[in-house]
Amino acid sequence: MMMRLSERSGGVLVTAYSTAKSFGLNYIGTEHLLAGILAEHEGFAYNMLTQAGLTIEKVQAVIMKMSGREPDEIEMEANIEPEKIISMFTPRTKRVFELGGYEASIRKLDIIQPEHILLGIIREGDSVAMRLLRANKIDPRALYDQLSRKISSGKTIRNTGDEMMRDQAGQPEDPDINEINRNLSQRDGKGKEKNNSKTPSLDKFGRDLTQMAREERFDPIIGREDEINRVMQILCRRTKNNPV
Repeated sequence: MMMRLSERSGGVLVTAYSTAKSFGLNYIGTEHLLAGILAEHEGFAYNMLTQAGLTIEKVQAVIMKMSGREPDEIEMEANIEPEKIISMFTPRTKRVFELGGYEASIRKLDIIQPEHILLGIIREGDSVAMRLLRANKIDPRALYDQLSRKISSGKTIRNTGDEMMRDQAGQPEDPDINEINRNLSQRDGKGKEKNNSKTPSLDKFGRDLTQMAREERFDPIIGREDEINRVMQILCRRTKNNPV
């Protein structure tokens, strides 16, 4: 099924883009998507988040703390190309949109709404946006269930609630979700899986962090320059070169 963004979701992306730019950032993270949803001032996702006590001001305060600066007033570009916005997605943000598309598809929809984006954030399960939800005492599982019921329109929803939690605990999950995860985790720089590795055991039981960095699969790390430099210094020592 070919997926496309609704006009509302397009507005969420433009707000996420402008929020990131106002803080001088060159990436769009899940926290910026959350800010975009809260800037809508309408819709089930916005209503549920605000009723739970989360506001755009709280999200912006977290972004300010992460970036170490206050937002600047920026002049929005006219007719921003979608490709320009998408190119700023972190790997985790891309994953959220894939999962948001999945949430729409299981409801027999070909349009991604902001509600599906929020469901994708919850499904992804490990992002700044999720930490923001938990810090504001929002139960992701309860939010997922409530939002699913609101947008289901009487349609059967697969893999919600308890099933979603079992998925996160490592139980068998929907094959489509497995395919999404497989595509994201096994993708190398050329889009091929690493079948001819000289270290199959290491590949099976570990992750090549250097290769993942080459493929830009890590979210940006902000405010940890001193710690990173110290780890590099320890790794480069001839003796006692274990940073742990």
